[in-house]
Order: sequence, then C-alpha cells, then structure tokens
Amino acid sequence: MSTETSTPPQTRPAPGTREEVAHVADQILATEPILTDQEMGHYARALIGARYRMAAFVTGSVIAAVILALLLPKQYTAKVMLLPTDDGEQGFPSQLSGIASSFGLQFPFGSVSQSDLYPTILASDRLLGDLIDESFAPAPGETPVKLVDLLVERKNLSEHEHRMRALTDLRENVIRAHKDTETGVVSLQVTTHGAELSADVANRLTSRLEKYLIDTRQVEGSRNRAFLSERLDLVSGDLKSAEENLKQFREKNRRVNDSPELLLQVDRLRREVLVQEQIFLELQRQTEVAKIEEVKNTPVLRILDDAHAPIRPSHPKKVIVVVMGFVLSLFAVIGFVLLRSAVQLSPNLTSALQPFAQDVAKLRALLGRKSSATGA
Repeated sequence: MSTETSTPPQTRPAPGTREEVAHVADQILATEPILTDQEMGHYARALIGARYRMAAFVTGSVIAAVILALLLPKQYTAKVMLLPTDDGEQGFPSQLSGIASSFGLQFPFGSVSQSDLYPTILASDRLLGDLIDESFAPAPGETPVKLVDLLVERKNLSEHEHRMRALTDLRENVIRAHKDTETGVVSLQVTTHGAELSADVANRLTSRLEKYLIDTRQVEGSRNRAFLSERLDLVSGDLKSAEENLKQFREKNRRVNDSPELLLQVDRLRREVLVQEQIFLELQRQTEVAKIEEVKNTPVLRILDDAHAPIRPSHPKKVIVVVMGFVLSLFAVIGFVLLRSAVQLSPNLTSALQPFAQDVAKLRALLGRKSSATGA
C-alpha cells in the first residue's frame, strides 16, 4: 500500500500589499534572469576587445591627474596649540557671584569659561580687523605687504569692500579654530600659499588674542575695583553707624545686667556691628584683589606649540587626486563600453539613437574639412 504525499497549495498574498509585490518579483527573477548567458558573453567580449583602448584612456587620465596635482596651487597649514590657564577662566560676573555667595546670597550670574569663546574671539572683527592691516612677507626675502592686499586684489573695490572681502576670506578659507571639549586644548590652524606666511599669521594672531585677554581682564578688574570701592564706602558708613549706636546705648545704660530687655538690646547691637564688620573685611579683601587684577599683565593662556613653517604642503593631496583620477576614468570607460554594447544588443535603442549618430558623423566631417583647409 503506497501513500502519496501532497504539497499544500500556496496561498497568494492579498493584492496591493507589499507581500504581493515581493512575490511577483521573485517569480520574474525565477523565470526571466536579468542577463542571459549570451548577453553576458557579449559584454565580456566587448570589454576584452576594448582592453587596449581602455588601458590607454585610463593611462591618459592618470597622467592628466598627475599634471593637475602638480599644477594646482600649493597651500601650507601652520598650527598653534593653546592651553588656557586658571587665571583666564573666570570673568567679572563670576567674581561677583563669589562675593555674594560668601554672604549667603545667590546672584543670577554663571561662571563662564573664556576658553570656550576663544574660537569666536579669534574670528572676530576686533582681532582680524587689526591683523589685516599688518604687513607680512609673502615669501622669505620679499618685501612685506599688508595682509589685506595679500588676500584680495584691490582692483576697483572700495576700501570698505576690500576689507570686508579680506575678512570673509580669512574666516572661511584661512583660519580654523577649535576647542577640544575633553582636554580643553584650543587649536588654531592657518592655511595660506606660503609656509612662512602661515606660521607668521598664526603666531601674530595668537599674540593678539593674548593681548586682548589681558586688556579685557584689566578692564574688568578696573570695573570690579570701582564697584567694590563704592560698596566699601557704603559699608564703612554702615559699620560706623552701628558702632556709634552701640556706643550711645552703653553710655545711656551703664547697668544692663539687671535688665533682660537691655541685655537683649545690647546683643542685637553687637550682632549688627559684627555683621557689618565681616562685610567690610570681605569687601576690603576683594578690593585688594581687584586692584591686583587691574594692573596684572601676566599671560592668561599657555602656548603649548608655536606655529612653525610646515615642510610639506597640506593641499593639494596629490595621491588622492591621482587615485581619484584613476578610479573615475576606469569606471567611466567601463560604463561607456557597456553602454555601447547595450546599444548594439537593442535594435530599438539603436534606431532611436540613429539621428544622434548621424549628427555626430556630420560634425566630424565638418571638423575634418576645416582642419584640411587650415593645413592647406
């Protein structure tokens, strides 16, 4: 007795669903391959037959890429590494917060790190506006020229437009500043057409940043000292008034030990004197600190690495240019050979492109006649 196994009927997916589309695609691929063996052989023979022309085209493209890499203008990048010090980390608002917190008060000021603003300060008009007016030697031994003239040719530009274009070029193409959030190190990169020029611009810009930070700290110290001095005069008056009140109370009340009310009153007056005395001493200490900050000219940042003239150009990347020329030319010539082979396999496509081929033939004949006439 034999048993027959029957395969369960396949259920067709619901029409219009994603499963139906996948099912139809699988059926088409199973019955009609994308390329037949004959077509594969045709394309392979076309590639093999055109191998010498392909090699010549790729070789010519690589040579052109090498020439292009050699002709492209060289650019050099100089780099400065900056490490902010503790002196430059706090500004005037944070100092007020410190004074207020010592008395148990909370001011709406936050502690702002100046080093977070270094990239913005380096790209500001305050620093770059003065930098473009300085003179730099385009190359060793050459006459120094203003940076604004090195960046942008004056031509028929007005003075304002000339400066604005130079500042834009500095920000977009020459200067790159970045702070590493993990290490706190600030890097400044300057890219120009000269190695010494890049290093010189980077070092001078760093000096301007340092001078700006010192001037800012001194101005903030001056404002802080003025505020503290004014407040100190007021507190000094309050302290004298509290001391005078305590003195007069004691003169009027020689025997206070016999009266609890008088003892309580004298304790209050003593506390008032003590509070005003503590405020006065703290403000006096902060005033001395502000006076020091006002005249302090020590650096607020450390230069880890000065900018040095780079030995090799940073742009163009010659190897990348040559490799890209090789890859692009290889894909282009393979695509052209395969496209021409596809046209030969499709009669409809050949007839559709026939007018275009005739126009190309006429253009070649016309160019041939003109070259013959020129030679004659």
